[in-house]
Amino acid sequence: MSAERGESRGLFRNLSPLDHRYYLENREPFDRLADFLSEEAAVRYYARVEVALLRQLMHMLPAAVPDREALDREALDREALERELDAAVDAIDPAEVHAEEQTTRHNLRAVVRVLQRLLPESARHLVHLGATSFDIQDTATALRIGGAVRAVVLPLLLDLTDRLADMADEESETLQIGRTHGQHAVPITFGFAVASFVARLDDVLPRILQAADGLPGKLSGAVGAYHATALLVSDPLELERLVLADLGLAPAAHATQIVPAEPLVRLLLEINLAFGTIANLADDLRNLQRTEIAEVAESFEAAQVGSSTMPQKRNPWNSEHVKSLWKAFAPRIGTLFMDQISEHQRDLTNSASARFVGEYLAGVAAAANRMLRVVRSLRVDRARMAGAVRASGDA
Repeated sequence: MSAERGESRGLFRNLSPLDHRYYLENREPFDRLADFLSEEAAVRYYARVEVALLRQLMHMLPAAVPDREALDREALDREALERELDAAVDAIDPAEVHAEEQTTRHNLRAVVRVLQRLLPESARHLVHLGATSFDIQDTATALRIGGAVRAVVLPLLLDLTDRLADMADEESETLQIGRTHGQHAVPITFGFAVASFVARLDDVLPRILQAADGLPGKLSGAVGAYHATALLVSDPLELERLVLADLGLAPAAHATQIVPAEPLVRLLLEINLAFGTIANLADDLRNLQRTEIAEVAESFEAAQVGSSTMPQKRNPWNSEHVKSLWKAFAPRIGTLFMDQISEHQRDLTNSASARFVGEYLAGVAAAANRMLRVVRSLRVDRARMAGAVRASGDA
């Protein structure tokens, strides 16, 4: 089947393991992430921003609609017009946009052309008026990334933290030997050990939410100096504020042709701190499952095997998987620092690298989802833990 026509293809024909192996293990969170981070979602969010601009222009520039009576006949009243605008956002077809892009060789111009076909004729000329492409794209990115974090990533992290807090309480009296440098130290409780991860996650989660809510948009045009919108309205900053307020965003304090990189970097850095904490937990649980320690155990189904040649093994593969995801995705944060640099008012050197932020969030979601499953069914061997303390004797 043709991908160019926007048709589906077999799941196992996808190149990224996120889109087959890890999708099958994380259907629910990945399907919710797709509402924000897929190419289909990108097109709809671009259209949503374009319509927010159109809505304000129609309000502030009534003279720009050449035949107001014709517009009123098509949309009987303001509410009907609003429904028509919203319907256009819902109706825009990503496959049609992709086909249009083969002509325009420009993704936002393709969105504009397709969107215009879905709107009343007397309002079509107002689509994208005064805007530059990254007014739309950066604003949509703030909506998409912020929405994905609030709707999917943060709830997973909160659920994991809550379950760990319950475990810390349940195991608050479970005697365990403390370990430093891989050696027996002095006694602690297993609840104490788990509580350290709760505290670390509790510290970073509010900052993730704050950073997600702080992603800005922009409507300041080419080079960010409001040249075009200043020709349309007397107060272009007010137009920007109104359009972004309609979308639930605030404008960047200063923008060039693109929004400043730092708010997104800050958000993903905070998420990466939580990711590292999860990986640390995974590593500790993996080590506690060593044969000679065996103080905890991941759940194992009856028909599950730990090895193709040694089926009796009970490998800590889920914890290992979480750490491996962290190894694969945490280094991608380095690319964000490189994307901080854009020559003068804008260049295009982030055009490819910025497209992979969604994959990073999917990797975090997959790790959090897997770790949540681990801790929900983790078996704690209290007798084994107490035995390790006794084995240290008077030391």
